[in-house]
Amino acid sequence: MKYAELAENIKAKNWYRQGGEFSFFYSFRPYKSIYKLLGYDNCITTQIGRENIAYFNRDEETKKAREIIKKAEKSRDYIDDKIKQWQALDGQMMDLLQAKFSRPVADWSDQELTDNLKEITKLSLDSWIVALVIEVFDPEGDKILTELVAKEKVELSSEEIAILISPDSPTEQQQELIARVQIAQDYKAGKDTAKQLANHQQKYFWLGSNWHEVARLTIDDFREKIEQDVKKIDQRVGEVDKINKDLQHVAEQKVALQKSKNISQSLQNVFYLFSQMTEWRDVRKKSICIINHYLYQILERLSKVNKIELELLHFLNLWDIKGWQLPAGIAKELKKRQAGIVYGYGPKMGEWYRFYDQEAEKLTNLLAESLRQDDIKGMCASSGVVQGEVRVVLTRDDFSKVKEGDIIVAVMTRPDYLPIMKKAGGIVTDEGGLTCHAAIVARELKIPCLVGVQTATATLKDGDRIKIDADKGSVKKMG
Repeated sequence: MKYAELAENIKAKNWYRQGGEFSFFYSFRPYKSIYKLLGYDNCITTQIGRENIAYFNRDEETKKAREIIKKAEKSRDYIDDKIKQWQALDGQMMDLLQAKFSRPVADWSDQELTDNLKEITKLSLDSWIVALVIEVFDPEGDKILTELVAKEKVELSSEEIAILISPDSPTEQQQELIARVQIAQDYKAGKDTAKQLANHQQKYFWLGSNWHEVARLTIDDFREKIEQDVKKIDQRVGEVDKINKDLQHVAEQKVALQKSKNISQSLQNVFYLFSQMTEWRDVRKKSICIINHYLYQILERLSKVNKIELELLHFLNLWDIKGWQLPAGIAKELKKRQAGIVYGYGPKMGEWYRFYDQEAEKLTNLLAESLRQDDIKGMCASSGVVQGEVRVVLTRDDFSKVKEGDIIVAVMTRPDYLPIMKKAGGIVTDEGGLTCHAAIVARELKIPCLVGVQTATATLKDGDRIKIDADKGSVKKMG
């Protein structure tokens, strides 16, 4: 695609922004899949340093979402079958990774490297095209749900809707805490917990990772956590009890609301769809972190062989790798991508367009301008009203500035944001829908949260005093 053609395409469409701190190398697979799903002229991706922002045609995503709603209204089988399909593909992926990486990557030949990457990529693309059911609801999921509720003439508050779309099972992080506290109780009781600890580490080693960082938690890491749990065992047991009681309470509230509000079966099926997508999204994050853990080993080896810093290698594309020895001049090209790139993929593997320097800057400004709005508005993910000071959180380096009662403003949140989210008085994110991480955690913490604001991180600055009225979907500066 030529520059002028892309610029006109940007002006002609209604864009939805999504992204965050992503590795260019890791993000290729989901992005390639969504380009295929939505159409290659309905997606644009930008990257500056670690900040990766993608733009998708909002109207096309919403069209896909409405098509899914029609299927989901008829039967719960639609989403159940999709999840089963993804689980089967994800199981194949885990088996493939364990088989391929059972041999150290240092022992792989050039041919093995390229063959293994192609095999992993193919299976990953197959998996993502199924899982993108979730993403298409991010731009307008709340609007679609509100329309369906109004059509049924059912009076439901935002809090009641949040209950009806809440997941029925604990999150991956909650499951880890529950299992860890059990080990701490056994340890305190004098039992031999060595095997439990080893199994726990194997199951949850990925918890410190995200879309860019790979941090394999060790047995010592979990042992240290458990030692702290033992010191605060009554508090930790209380936290576990609260998780279980909250889940039970939500389950009871769902049944009560369905009866008292006389909710039709078709609308119950839609609430079930959103509930299942919320759980699925959480499980999918686990899969992402595990896959990235394995891919990171390839980047480490490439760094050693080519004597190129690891941070730079995060800007590789699949087709840059034709063996352990990277092409001559690749470091210069990677630095250009790191400095700023606007790019998109074509139907064929290896087919892509890209723009750098002034052209990239102009295109990025055009995309930003397309999202500009006079008021700061978003989707209510957790109801309530709160005032507080803004703390813009773009990377882990920003975690330390969040104090009790602050309003976290982020592109999105991830599981590693949980400690600072527990301090927050409210949360505002650029992206996400009713099933995103920020929405799930905010409802658990019972703090106001707006998602899908799109321009929050560009508009709000550290120290701004704001008022969030989540039920109205608004954010106002207090002067």
